Amino acid sequence: WDQRKDFEFLELLNTGSGTVNLAGVAFTSGVLFKFDTQSSIRHLQPGQRLLVVKSREAFAIRYPGVDPALVAGEFSRRLDDNGGEIILTSASAADIARFSYNDRNPWPKEAAGDGHALVLIRPESNPRPADPANWRASINGPTPGSDDRLDLGSWLTAGGFIDPNAIRSGYPFSNAAVYALGADLLSDPDD
Repeated sequence: WDQRKDFEFLELLNTGSGTVNLAGVAFTSGVLFKFDTQSSIRHLQPGQRLLVVKSREAFAIRYPGVDPALVAGEFSRRLDDNGGEIILTSASAADIARFSYNDRNPWPKEAAGDGHALVLIRPESNPRPADPANWRASINGPTPGSDDRLDLGSWLTAGGFIDPNAIRSGYPFSNAAVYALGADLLSDPDD
């Protein structure tokens, strides 16, 4: 398998309080995928996630613990790490999401094909996906179909910290405030 191609995936999460109808929804740039013709998943319930993958077979081998029912289907083309653009459109062709991403600074460098995924920080707050500051690298490699956020205690342990009230060098806030703001513990604040 070609790791840079066959194991790629995109994840959608319904952060709203109502069901999202996927009729007419499509990825139209970056990757190509039409929910009408390529998926049996027609609705996304509140809090529900779904995955669109490059290869179902490769994905199942790499992530055997992920429920195959979460996979909406396979996209064509591939993600471009050099400033690619993702466009997700509604049935009326209006943009649901349109943004460019990269694998270089200021984007999280750990997600540059080295075993981590790009994860939107606090997606329930509806952050702007075009802003690299709203993304972080996944904590322990990709966790498709689930949330990889840690509780404060686990977050502190992962960073080698003990005191939530201590102020980490390079940050103007306590460890607990940095955690609450969704800062990327794995990155250097001076990068």
